[in-house]
Amino acid sequence: MAPTLLALLNLDYMARLFDHDLKGPDLDGPGTDRALIGNDQTLGLFEPGELSALKTRGQTESYRVTADNELTDRPEDQAQLRVAIGWYQAAASLLSGAMESGREVVAERR
Repeated sequence: MAPTLLALLNLDYMARLFDHDLKGPDLDGPGTDRALIGNDQTLGLFEPGELSALKTRGQTESYRVTADNELTDRPEDQAQLRVAIGWYQAAASLLSGAMESGREVVAERR
C-alpha cells in the first residue's frame, strides 16, 4: 500500500518496499491485482473480491469484498490463507537476507 499512498501524494521515494502502486501505469503484469496490507496486529492479502487477514496468535479471518468495498465474513479459505502466509514469509526472507548481507533492496518510483 505504501507505493500507492506515496504516488497519490505525488512523492518520489527510494525505500525498501515489497509492493507496487495499485493505481500506477504498469498494472497488466502478474501480481498487479493484489495488495499486501498490515498494521501492528494484522497482516492482510487483498485480491479482487477477497481479503485474507492473518492476526496475532494464529488467528485468521476471511472476507468477501463487494463492488462497493463492503466486507462480509466468509468461510476461511485455507488455500488463500497459505498464499497470504507465503507472501509475508517471502518478503521477510528477502528483506532479512538483504539486511544481513548489507545489500540494499530498493524500490524506486519511476
